[in-house]
Amino acid sequence: MRKLDNFKVKLVTFVLGFAIVSSLAPAIRVQASTLTQSTLSNQAMTAIANLDKKKKTIVVDPGHNYGGDLGAASTIKGITYKEVDLNMQVASKLKTELEKRGYNVVMTRYPKEVQTIGTNQSLKDRITIANTANASLFVSIHHNAVKDAPDAKGVEVYYSSAEQSQNFKGGVCPNKLTISKNVATVIDNNIVKKFNFNDRGAKDSRLFIKSTNMPSVIVEAGFITNEEEAKRCSDPVSQQKLAENIAESIKTVI
Repeated sequence: MRKLDNFKVKLVTFVLGFAIVSSLAPAIRVQASTLTQSTLSNQAMTAIANLDKKKKTIVVDPGHNYGGDLGAASTIKGITYKEVDLNMQVASKLKTELEKRGYNVVMTRYPKEVQTIGTNQSLKDRITIANTANASLFVSIHHNAVKDAPDAKGVEVYYSSAEQSQNFKGGVCPNKLTISKNVATVIDNNIVKKFNFNDRGAKDSRLFIKSTNMPSVIVEAGFITNEEEAKRCSDPVSQQKLAENIAESIKTVI
């Protein structure tokens, strides 16, 4: 009899415990969802909420972050060049130039936001911001690096003909590939013509830009493992001229 009573007590305890956990499950799921969403840039989401609907929107993506998705770095003659910083410097100037030309601009990360999330989540967030903004174009700013190849140099611009990843299926605008390729070609040609940089061309890729709903390109502004280009890429005057050129190129297409 005592064993039976003990069994009843255990059974009641189990049932109550199960009921309590079940009642908390929705809250647990909501909290997990909130944690996922919290990796998005607060400034980006605020910018999206305040978009001028009369203007076209360009999303400018300063590639990489400060931990988990660091990007390239190169030290030449005691000077360290960090892609994550250079990307932001050019992207911030590009934002200003695009706004001068009448566009809304949303950035995927902003100068005072020190993101440290891993690469996969970082790339997903950039695409989520672009698609949420319903942008007309996504432009990602990067800088190249090749270990043990200090002579490598030049500018290249990527677009993608690849299919969207499973997380971002559907919603692709008509003629995304055609417009992306056109934008990449125009930017590449104009930079090379204006500055006489080594031309590495406009190239198709399977990079993360494949998952945007809108036309998208990645601009590789130069090699920070090349001493001459590293100096150029880190020079504010050269960055400004590059930003103006990219903005003018976009204006002719979008």
